[in-house]
Amino acid sequence: VPAVEPYYDGAHVVVVPVFEGSGTRLKIIEAAAYGRPVVSTRLGAEGLPLRAGEHFLQADDADDFAAAVLELYDRWREPAGGGLEPMLTDAREAVGALVWPRVVEGLAALYLSELERRGATEPGTVPAAGSASLPDPSRA
Repeated sequence: VPAVEPYYDGAHVVVVPVFEGSGTRLKIIEAAAYGRPVVSTRLGAEGLPLRAGEHFLQADDADDFAAAVLELYDRWREPAGGGLEPMLTDAREAVGALVWPRVVEGLAALYLSELERRGATEPGTVPAAGSASLPDPSRA
């Protein structure tokens, strides 16, 4: 898929039915960043800085998923979005530090500070091999 924006633009809800497995739930982070309401299992949102009922609707079986999607549909149709805007805004803020531009920004700052620590003070320079020592993992 060359771009996900058209899919999020056309989505009224993002459903994340994760019943087993592990790893980062990038779809939930992405949906929140794009301002789309999420219905997810408890496991699907596990480890994310989100709270059920405040940032997303939790559903752990087929009936709960159907009810949550219908609730969001009804809320979209209500005047002023049926109170969805605060949920979407809070969810977007909650995942703000986890979106790619922020992650890359943090990594770039970390790499630059490490280069500085190792003696590469000019932009674009890298210390010569062996000129900086790394911690010895065997001494940890």
